[in-house]
Amino acid sequence: MSSIQVKKFRDYVLCTLLDKVFIRNQVEDFHSEIKKIEHPTQKKYILDFSRCEYVSSEGLGTLAEFWSSCEDKKACMCLILSEKKENEVAYLFDIIGLSKLMAGHIFYDLETAKQFVKQQSN
Repeated sequence: MSSIQVKKFRDYVLCTLLDKVFIRNQVEDFHSEIKKIEHPTQKKYILDFSRCEYVSSEGLGTLAEFWSSCEDKKACMCLILSEKKENEVAYLFDIIGLSKLMAGHIFYDLETAKQFVKQQSN
């Protein structure tokens, strides 16, 4: 069973990390699932990492690569993180500069992320 759940909606694709970590196995699942859904007409992605408590360097690289790929294709990607204070993933994103790179595309709940991607013109 994949650690990434993918649901296609009319306006966007929602990729949900089901595990608490984003490391080698989850990264492999992510690549596999993304390859299944990538299409030139698919321009809006929401990655729900709200359950995630740890991201490895490989996971960070994968997210940065996907962000860059979306930018190159003029696609919209946003990320949902946990807003729990004890969850250090958002803090890690701040430290390495990923939150600055993705400024305005990191959210803490699904509804706000959905509103954001629906407003994007792609």
